[in-house]
Amino acid sequence: MAAISARLLASKAVAAYKAARGVPISDPQREAEVIASAAKTSAEKGVDVARAQKVVSDQIQASKIVQEGFQALWRESQGTPPANPSLEQARETITAATTAIVGALGRPTICPIEGAAVARIVAELHSAGLDSATSDRAVRTATASLCAG
Repeated sequence: MAAISARLLASKAVAAYKAARGVPISDPQREAEVIASAAKTSAEKGVDVARAQKVVSDQIQASKIVQEGFQALWRESQGTPPANPSLEQARETITAATTAIVGALGRPTICPIEGAAVARIVAELHSAGLDSATSDRAVRTATASLCAG
């Protein structure tokens, strides 16, 4: 769950970077690259490739929910985006978290999705400035397929 939290929290910097440059939140080419990388990593680790692709796709969708939430707040002047966000640093965090998530799929303990764990990540996102409803939706999306395999 720590990797999911890190990945979602890094999405704030991605949202700020994209907002500052007028770049769309959705980036199908980048998303395909991330999913392909996860497929490669999962095959190397002996993890079901289709499952890893689904889980990573859910992570991407959750990240977009977070990005949309922050950009909506900033448009409504309910906060200020981080100044000079580093997309490179955010991507490093996201890549490391994604690799950890894919690696964890091969362990039987990947399914600790309890109310307390979900609530902790929702609270972390809320502390970062995102509203509770959007935070909850993002976390539920990020964890949706973790126990499905």
